[in-house]
Amino acid sequence: MFRFALVFLAVLALGVGTAFAAEGEQPKEKPKFDLKTIFDRMDENKDGKLSQDEYLKSRMAQRDPEQAKKNFAEMAGDDNVATFEEFQAWMKKRMGERKPGERKPGGRRPGGQGN
Repeated sequence: MFRFALVFLAVLALGVGTAFAAEGEQPKEKPKFDLKTIFDRMDENKDGKLSQDEYLKSRMAQRDPEQAKKNFAEMAGDDNVATFEEFQAWMKKRMGERKPGERKPGGRRPGGQGN
């Protein structure tokens, strides 16, 4: 019984100490969703345009390569390259089709948990 009480007090002390330490910390802000940064990362040759090959190497495209080809054709238009402005307009259109927090059917939550 003495051991149990000792362990209980030790856990309680750690919990209280952690709570007081956390009070002074500022909550961390999530990184902002920056389309320019995403575009620049995909633009491997830094020419200011995305080719289909560059886009298909991206994480977004790796999830569903066949859909990614259709998406790129819609984004790029007739010249088969996408400028930042085209990418931005396409992403805003796509994000506008969903409500905040909504996932596409079959989508996964962060951490790999299902619906």
